[in-house]
Amino acid sequence: MQNYDTHVLQWSQPQVAGRLTQITSIPPYTELDSKGRPKFTDEQILAQVSELSVVNSRAGFFVWLSAALSARPLTDDMTILSYLQGRYPNDMQLLVVDLLVASFDVLTNSLLTKAKPQYHRVIRSFIVNKVPILITRVQANMQAAVTTEACIQMAMMPGGLITVNPLPPMTADSNAVGDYLKGTRLDFLQACALHGLVTEGAISAILQESVALSRIQKLNKDSLVGQCTSNISKIGELFEDLSGMQGNAGAIASCIVETIGNLCLSKDTISLKSVCDRLVKRIPLMDYIMLFAQPGVLLLPVCNLLNNWVHDQDQTEFTPAYEEFASVLLFALSVIHRYNLKFTDIGVQGDSFIAKLLDDMTVSKPTTELSAEQGSQLGKWLEGLFTVDEHGEPSGISDEVMRQCPPQSFYQLVPTLLEQSILACKASALKMKTFKGGLELLLEPFLLPSLIMGLGWLAGHSWEDHNDADVLLQVLEKLLRHSSSSQETQAMHRAVLAIVADSLHSSLEEFSKKQPSKKQVTELLKLLGPYVNEQRTFRCTQAEIDLIINQGGMKNLIRQTVRDVINWGATQSNPPNPPPRYAHRFFVAACQTLDDQEILKTLVEEVLQSGPANMSIALDLCTGLICAPTAGPLSMQSPSAAASSAAKLRDCVRLTNSNVQGLLERPVSEAEVLVRLGRRVEAQLAFAAQMPPMALPLQIPEQAADQMLQDLLDGNTASATNDGALNQNTDMSGLEQQIDMTSINNATADDLLKMASGPGAMDVDSNQMFIELGMNTDDKQQNQQGDLQNQEEDIFAGLDMGMGDMGDDLDFNFG
Repeated sequence: MQNYDTHVLQWSQPQVAGRLTQITSIPPYTELDSKGRPKFTDEQILAQVSELSVVNSRAGFFVWLSAALSARPLTDDMTILSYLQGRYPNDMQLLVVDLLVASFDVLTNSLLTKAKPQYHRVIRSFIVNKVPILITRVQANMQAAVTTEACIQMAMMPGGLITVNPLPPMTADSNAVGDYLKGTRLDFLQACALHGLVTEGAISAILQESVALSRIQKLNKDSLVGQCTSNISKIGELFEDLSGMQGNAGAIASCIVETIGNLCLSKDTISLKSVCDRLVKRIPLMDYIMLFAQPGVLLLPVCNLLNNWVHDQDQTEFTPAYEEFASVLLFALSVIHRYNLKFTDIGVQGDSFIAKLLDDMTVSKPTTELSAEQGSQLGKWLEGLFTVDEHGEPSGISDEVMRQCPPQSFYQLVPTLLEQSILACKASALKMKTFKGGLELLLEPFLLPSLIMGLGWLAGHSWEDHNDADVLLQVLEKLLRHSSSSQETQAMHRAVLAIVADSLHSSLEEFSKKQPSKKQVTELLKLLGPYVNEQRTFRCTQAEIDLIINQGGMKNLIRQTVRDVINWGATQSNPPNPPPRYAHRFFVAACQTLDDQEILKTLVEEVLQSGPANMSIALDLCTGLICAPTAGPLSMQSPSAAASSAAKLRDCVRLTNSNVQGLLERPVSEAEVLVRLGRRVEAQLAFAAQMPPMALPLQIPEQAADQMLQDLLDGNTASATNDGALNQNTDMSGLEQQIDMTSINNATADDLLKMASGPGAMDVDSNQMFIELGMNTDDKQQNQQGDLQNQEEDIFAGLDMGMGDMGDDLDFNFG
């Protein structure tokens, strides 16, 4: 027995068994590659990268929320709730505090960078009208010992994490910025009181003075929809209240979206026309609706109505129907232009009217390419526009012209119609006086949206090649200056100018450089000036691009921006420092300009530059940049459709990390950062990736959102986002996917729309939405493995650990 203990059992001890395992992992027991180096599996390599502590940094949330509010607001319930629950799966207190801090950081940054006033107002509305609703949603899932009131006080008490005086006294704009932030704070607290989140006593403690809150009625969406149904003019009044800072904008926005959807389903085009006429006067107010709904929720029923518009040739009068179509179309195109939407963003089919119109809205077709029906329709419109009476005045568009041409067909013919008219005028086949008289008819309300197609064609027209600049300038003089006394018509004309201004202004500027003697051009540029650069997109102006180039280029901009934000996020001060000047559109521009690998390499270098103490913050910041919300399409109509620049950067991270063996060719420190960054990116995107595809961009109602949040917090979030998830060898081979709607025909889309707009249809079953997420809190792991002091050690050092003299002659330095 003693002999058995001595010669057998000792070999079964863990230390000896581990040593034997390591011995079999080296030559001659392991396979070598062509360079004589031992081969390791992907799992062995990734296992050597220990994880650092995960930090939900102020910097990371700041850049993510900045992206969500910088262009079209990307703060619908699905987007923001999935992000918040992915980032704070088990800490509702920290979620509320960090949400408030990040929101005020974004507003402070907007004020300090002197963004447009509308941008300030939208961020302020997000804080006042959206954040209280989000806090209400998470309130029921907090621990009993923690209240939302305590969280709000923790963030907003003087000396806390939020400062309303970010600039030193007596500095430029310090009073204006401070007053704006104080006003926003008061509006937010009053909205919280409206939603039952804080008491007056808590508000007085935060403000350190007694306050008398305004007595505001909390609005209910269903009640508002009922009021609008019985009196459609009510919606105009509500629309003006959208910009209010009282906590009711969410109910108003939901009411407007639902009312428009109901009118489209019932085909009440008369009422819908009056609504669209009111909304088109104040298109910037649509920004507040976008805080609560995706654009497809609003526009899909409108575009389906336009696509299926019934053109009854047996009716006696066609002008009213054309006028109703014009108002609805102008509203849809105004929203589409403001947010630079594609038909895929709306969710319509590729063969629908609006999709075809957006694809070739400014394209003139040769007459030889027109069908017989189109040729006949074109001839009748030319005749109707330019036929004159005995006094030389236009005879007007007869019902017979419109009878043979549905409005959809007319708008697709406009660029061709205008080009043929200009050719006729240039060839003296059409008198200029007659031509201008015909153009006057296009300024009538029932045809006014046609100016979008006509002026768009003019903007893309080569002025010098065709030697028709004088004719074109007279056309612009006629179409850009409106003399109608009708306020409705003037509002429609202004909406048209807002759509065509950017492209037309650019075209005229180029022409002016070549023909500086044309003083008429200067006047037209001045007329278009107020309408330029009014889109809510990530596009940089040419002046901004030139400034970036002069200051070292895009790559240097990324490097400096990341460095500044990391340093700010790592600095603790009281009161807290204001965020550095940050504009997410510059990062988007860099993604569009630079190679994805070059951007990724720059980010990795900055993470390494941050040093061991700040590396977790740097990783969180870079994750926020890479995973920043994007306005992705609701459907993928074509496999060749271009992915967003952010999606390409995410794919670059995934592809780089999927080539695990390739990491051996990189410096050790760089490989470690790539693996850790890849893990964080996958973890942050996990919730969105596991969401089931939705055929329609449904807005989540209050009950469904609450249930969704409960399901996510009911002990099921760990595997997607907890620290342990970062330690798993995540499959990084999947690329950004788009929801495929190609199998949904128009009939099915209509059925889905009815289902979505019907009573109770928005009560989404969250159990189905999050089915098989595979999340279990029992699997939580604590990721305390990281040791920042060993950052530069070989990540593969563990593969030869404990081999003593047998490993002395082996080269494990593969970097």
